[in-house]
Amino acid sequence: MMIDGQALDRIYSRIVARDLDSAIGLLNSLPANTQTNWEAHRAWGLIECERGNFNSCIEHINRALALNSSDATSFVCAGRAYRGLGDLRSANLNLRQALAIEPGRFDAHLNLALVLWSMKDFLRARTFFENLLAMGAEIAVANQYLGHICEESGDFAGALHHYEAAYRHDPQSEQALSSL
Repeated sequence: MMIDGQALDRIYSRIVARDLDSAIGLLNSLPANTQTNWEAHRAWGLIECERGNFNSCIEHINRALALNSSDATSFVCAGRAYRGLGDLRSANLNLRQALAIEPGRFDAHLNLALVLWSMKDFLRARTFFENLLAMGAEIAVANQYLGHICEESGDFAGALHHYEAAYRHDPQSEQALSSL
């Protein structure tokens, strides 16, 4: 059975606001016949990911994906959870699947860039951080990592350019300031 769209919107707005107790309350108040809906599993997965319960997150997301294998949000959530567990290969695969479904999804680009960075695949990470800049999203974070990549490759002028851009976009960032 489908979950009411307004109920889902309320649940997701609570998750985004990191008011997870309210989101859990709303999920628990859903009719029993909707508790096994893919959207309910996805919502539980998102909550568990935010709580750092990555194994539980993956269980819920796998249930959601078994019922709807074309949901990019579930693949991004799985990628974040696998990254949290240190399973970078599975994170990489899930985030690439999310991008195959929704190529312009900025959170998939960001998380994949971070996974590739963690895998020390700086060339590919650079591509995804640059994609973020082209999309106008995550400007400070992308510039900070691009600065590190440039610095590692000996391009100190490029590093300074990206560090300055990171600082311009987030002057409160201690990391951006310390990189200058």
